[in-house]
This record gives sequence, C-alpha cells and structure tokens, in this order.
Amino acid sequence: MAKARISGAERRRRMVIRHHLHPDHPAASPTEAAERLVGLHSSDPATVFLSARARVPGITVADVERELYDRPSLFRTLGMRGTLFAVPAGQVSLLLHGCALKLAPAQRKRLVGYVEGSRGCRHRCRHCPLPAVYDGRYRIVDLESILADLQWLTENGAEHVTFGDPDFLNGPAHARRLIEAAHSEFPDLTFDLTVKVEHILAHRSIWVEMAERNVVFVVSAFETVNDRVLAYLDKGHTVSELGQAVTVLREAGLVVRPSWLPFTPWTELSDLDDIFSFIAGQGLMGATDPVQMGIRLLVPEGSLVLSIPGARRRILGPYDFSTLTYTWQSPHPAVDELQRRVLALAEEGSRGEMDPRSTLHAQWSAARRAIGRQPPSLDEVDWEESVPGLTESWFCCAEPTEIQMAGVSG
Repeated sequence: MAKARISGAERRRRMVIRHHLHPDHPAASPTEAAERLVGLHSSDPATVFLSARARVPGITVADVERELYDRPSLFRTLGMRGTLFAVPAGQVSLLLHGCALKLAPAQRKRLVGYVEGSRGCRHRCRHCPLPAVYDGRYRIVDLESILADLQWLTENGAEHVTFGDPDFLNGPAHARRLIEAAHSEFPDLTFDLTVKVEHILAHRSIWVEMAERNVVFVVSAFETVNDRVLAYLDKGHTVSELGQAVTVLREAGLVVRPSWLPFTPWTELSDLDDIFSFIAGQGLMGATDPVQMGIRLLVPEGSLVLSIPGARRRILGPYDFSTLTYTWQSPHPAVDELQRRVLALAEEGSRGEMDPRSTLHAQWSAARRAIGRQPPSLDEVDWEESVPGLTESWFCCAEPTEIQMAGVSG
C-alpha cells in the first residue's frame, strides 16, 4: 500500500479550513475558534478582536468582549515565549503548567513594597487577631494616599507590591478601582493580594481583570482540610470549596499560595497528612512554604477563640507574656510531638540544611510515620520551581518560632 503524501498546497488548504479562515468553514464563536487554535494571540489588545473577526462572520467588538468579560469563556494567560493568549477554560491549565509557571525563573528577584488599601476587616474569624482590635470594623484608604505611597516605593526601587490588607476584597468596588488606578499609573508594577476563599468564589468574574492588571498571585488562608476545625475557626468556607478556589484562580491565569494552620487544639493526628495529600493533588507543592506546615494556633488576649464554649476551662492554659498567647496542648500528645518535629524540619530548611522540596518531603514523611503509613516518594512532592512568591514566608495567627523569638530578643 503506497504511503500518502501531503503536498505544501494540501497542507495549507487543510490549515485554512481547520483555522476557520475559509469562508465556507467559519467558526460559530471566538471560543470555538480558540479551541481549534489552542488560543488566540492577545498580547496586543486589538489582536484577539482581529483574530475573532477573521474567523466569525459578522461578529462585533461587543460580542468578543462578552466572551472575555461579561460571561467569560475565554481567559487570557501567558503562553509560548511569554506571549499573552486568550484561551478556552479547558486550555488554561495546560498553558499555565506548560508555559506560564516556567517563565518565572527567568524573572529576577524583585524588590517588594508593602501597601494597604484598607484598615481592619469585616470578618470575625475566631483564630484571627484582628477582631480583638477592629471587631468587624473596616475602612478604606483613599486612592490619592495609596498612589502617593506607590510613587514613593517605585522611586525607591520597588518593582512588586504586596497589598497587606487582611482581605483585599472586603470592599470589592474599592479593590477594583484601586488595582485599575495602580496599574494605570504604574504599568510595570506587579501585585499580590490576600483574599478569603469565600471571596475568591463570590467574585469569580473579577479575576481575569485582576490578572490583566498585573496581579500575579493570591494568598488565601485555606488553614486545614478538616471541616470540623474550619467550623471552630468560623472560616466561612468548607474543604470542598478549596479546590474550587484553586481552579477559579488558575483559570484566570493566577497562582494561588494557600496559607495553612495545621495545628490547633482540635487537630487530629491524620490532618497533616490530609493537608499534604491535598497540596500534592492540587499541584501546590511549589506554592507551599515549609514553615506553614508547623504552624500552631496563636491565642492572644481578646481572641475570639476565648468565646468558644469550654475553651478557657478545657482547652487553654495560662497566658504567656513572653509569646503573647494563651498556652494550649493537644489532647493527643502525638499531635504536639508531630508539630515539634515538623517545625524543627522547617527550621533546618531555613538554615540551608535542606532545599524546600526536600524539607516538604521530610515533613510529609513525618506525618505519614505518625499515623503508621509508608512515607511518600520524593516524586510525590511534584515541585514547580517557578511559582512566584515572596522570600519572606507569609503567615499570621501563629505562635512565633524559636528562631523568630531569637531574632526579636537579640
């Protein structure tokens, strides 16, 4: 049987049809066109509209904007050679992991500035120190003051800004105005935000917009994968919603960096292994700081943990003025032993004795051994070197480590 040969002319004929450029084979929508092409070029704002117009007869600018913004079925993300593409939702993860996350190592470390767009917090999560001070009160900072701060920071070398608001979406309208103004005034600045899981899901429509305005990652307090503990902490989300939040941000081209609170008075011995399994299953190892795995609940004076029935009598010990927290111990001594071991491994890593991947593997192995399971292989710690983040690990609501206390005491 003779082998079929495809000439250059035949290849071009097929490509014109496949790419919906033949008048007899148009696409029904920009999304359909993007699905056949993997994505539509989008680095220049006009190119995605021109690409769609060439493939979908009679389409208008408003039609394209509807699929990009109003009822999004196309999402902008970095692709090959750092070029921006508009791609269907099903292709976002492919480009994110195949291209976008691998572009970050080429970016040098940047000096980071810190700004707050608001003060206080509307929420009253029990483990958070803020309700003791603000009691659910919240006020915004005027845009003029924030832009003046950004001006000073950029003049002094900042190339990335972390917004330190306890929750950047406490005031969604203000947040959108702020990012729009900041990006307009300082188009080369990149940003990161801290946002609750429930707000990530409640405001799904804004994340593509945030990514387009140089937000590169979002910190979110996942805390644990134990619904009972989340209820005690009054977090406002459930374990089933964590994966949804990861998906929402990834589809917008954003990296999520969860923060964790693995050790509380209600933690079960298997919880840490469950957290690691979730992290591995979601491909979040590269976005995980080892110190997060050893965090213990901080209970300062005025903490809403004190309002939990029986907390003072059955859970908490005396107040420790040296660490500014009520003391507590787990009812299961093995949990406290595991926490000390995991934190010690994190501190070994911080001294350069292990790289982050090896540290996380050692911590997960300790969690597995504590419950009598075989330790994971190193391959299970699927590592992404390129995940953007800060060199100073972000966490709060946590008892200080010995290294941190030594730094304070001198």
